[in-house]
Parts: sequence; structure tokens; C-alpha cells
Amino acid sequence: MAKELLSQKGVAFTAYDVTKDKAALEEMRKISGGALRVPVISLCNEVMVGFDRDRVEMALRCLDHSSEAQSNKKTSPATRCAGGKGVDRHGGDILFHL
Repeated sequence: MAKELLSQKGVAFTAYDVTKDKAALEEMRKISGGALRVPVISLCNEVMVGFDRDRVEMALRCLDHSSEAQSNKKTSPATRCAGGKGVDRHGGDILFHL
């Protein structure tokens, strides 16, 4: 569901199958506070465990708004969402799934 929604909205993302990629599993656990449930979605400097359409939609609005406000800056969408504060250690929007 998460991949379909992000694709439908035209959001570029990187998906990792944590059953096949042990490094991705470790990163997922690290950024999510040890979660073992999927999907884990890192979007707009927020980490969501489980699919919650409303939260994803809210984060996408954040991306849209911040992209418009800072369209002249060359930063990742997640960093733009935070107003340029902090560092997006994930390099963009990611989705961990089975």
C-alpha cells in the first residue's frame, strides 16, 4: 500500500526488502528505535512504523510545501521539509518492506 501511494503521488523513493538485505534491516531497526514491523517509512524527517495513510499524506504535503518555499536550494526533500535544519542521514525518502 505504501509503495503504491508513493508511486501514485510521484514521490521518488528507495525501497528495501529487509528479508533479503540484512544491512537494510539493521538500518531500519536503527532509525525506527528497533522496530521489527514493516513498512517503516522515512519521509520528511519523520519515521513511521506501519502504514498510516493520513500521516503519509501529511508528510507529502510537508514535502510539497517545503519544495515550493525553497525551490532555489539544492537540498534533499527531507532536509527541505525541515527548513534546512539538521541532516537527512537517509539521503531522501525511503521505505523498508518485506
